[in-house]
Amino acid sequence: MLFRSHDKKIGHYTISLHLHAKDDESYSKYWEKVFSIHFNKKVRFYQQETNGLRLTFYSKEIYLLIFKYLIIGKNKSLNVSLKEPLTNYSLDFLKMFVRGIIDTDGCVNKHGQVVLGVISRKVVSQVKRILQLNNISSKISTRKVRLNENTLYELKIHKKEAINYLNLIGFSNRRKGYNIC
Repeated sequence: MLFRSHDKKIGHYTISLHLHAKDDESYSKYWEKVFSIHFNKKVRFYQQETNGLRLTFYSKEIYLLIFKYLIIGKNKSLNVSLKEPLTNYSLDFLKMFVRGIIDTDGCVNKHGQVVLGVISRKVVSQVKRILQLNNISSKISTRKVRLNENTLYELKIHKKEAINYLNLIGFSNRRKGYNIC
């Protein structure tokens, strides 16, 4: 999960990634390396609650880059989506977008299916369309997790197609790919 904020009073552009402390340890090191090498940014690690890990860094450049491509409303989880029609992006960009969102908001279940669970109807529809462009079939279902909460949109890529996903798009979070094989 990605969190970003800007404090106009002090001029900080804060970006945080929220991960699982144990399961995503190598993935957190991956992001630390990406931000260090490509953006010359130092990442701060914070232990959160029981199993949470928060990676935080400050960067106006990355903050603006995020908003160049994404629409993020007040309730970012509900309103996030790509800004432009999908035809305005390269296929490689779209693959990396799907990889990123499934790395952070997805999982591979015990049946070897790739599952993405989000509350943004628009972003799950965009992901489904991007998968179709890559000849990967998927299904979207909805469910209410709790009364008075937003609908959860769950996109599933069944195991046979998950192998195609692994070969065509893959994971940056290597742990997730192991569960498909």
